[in-house]
Amino acid sequence: MKHFSTVFILLFAAILVQGCSKKTEPVKIAEWDHYQDPYYKLGFNYPKGWTVGADGGVIKVYSTKAAADKFFDPYDEKKPDGVELIIARVKMDTVKTIEGFLKEFKNEKTASGFLVKDEEAKKLEHLDGRMITFAGAYTKENKITSSRVIAIADSIMYYIQYSGFADLYEANKVVFDTLLASVRLPKAKSAAETADPSAPSPDFEQFDNVAFKFQYPGNFDVGIAKKKGEASMSIEVKGLRQDCTIRFDLMASKGLTVEKVLEQNEKFFKASSKGQTTIDGLKALYLNYSPAKDISSRAYFVVKGDKLVRILVNYFAPKKAEFLPAFERTVGSLKIK
Repeated sequence: MKHFSTVFILLFAAILVQGCSKKTEPVKIAEWDHYQDPYYKLGFNYPKGWTVGADGGVIKVYSTKAAADKFFDPYDEKKPDGVELIIARVKMDTVKTIEGFLKEFKNEKTASGFLVKDEEAKKLEHLDGRMITFAGAYTKENKITSSRVIAIADSIMYYIQYSGFADLYEANKVVFDTLLASVRLPKAKSAAETADPSAPSPDFEQFDNVAFKFQYPGNFDVGIAKKKGEASMSIEVKGLRQDCTIRFDLMASKGLTVEKVLEQNEKFFKASSKGQTTIDGLKALYLNYSPAKDISSRAYFVVKGDKLVRILVNYFAPKKAEFLPAFERTVGSLKIK
């Protein structure tokens, strides 16, 4: 939270609690969808039409796209109120009890000015969990109530957090209750399933926008990347490992051949070798290099009319056999529009 005095925030937390004591009509959900995480196999039901997004082991569900903006900037009173659901799977580095997690979490929320209520027992599928509810205010108008259920299985901590601005917390509790009851946690994996979770999945999905069309590993994400240099568009494919990525940069070719482009770019890379391949039916040249210890990289260049596409591939060298074939498949599937 931005800086507010604890007294100021707790004052609004008290107002919020009083407001929530009024009878609020629950929302009526006509249809439900089911979400199944493609890798971790965690599943749950959520209202049809709500917005879902996943980033690694964290899944977020919002009542509307505008609600997602509200939770990103909860101090903006102009954004409409909404509901957020977070379903997370966290690998623990050290052994810690659920009581330890709750103590740290309560201290953190109290220090931030939230009013923390009593705990209660909650089931997360077959696991015995605990729920903690807390309330506060970011501004005079932006008051929020949240509940978090925590459960631990072996070295994995699961939590589900439900939050709603104003009276939407009470109105949408049926959503939280339904999701909580529908959660199906991942089952124990067989020896064949215990492969590196960061490695590319054998199942590929398709990305398609105004500039590019390509296939990518189903357990990776595709997003807009920050443009660099003369790039007019940059797309990045990445998974759990931040050192294993594919980046597509779209630039103007300025009438240059692919050979000339490579010649002009060689000075920016300490290449160990060069190569040639075909991308989108066109001649493509590439440079192999290593920007850091244990990181192998490849820079591809291909020219199509007035367009120049630069593709930067990075992977953890000791995992070359797992990453490079999948990344080469992604590069080879590229269609330039």
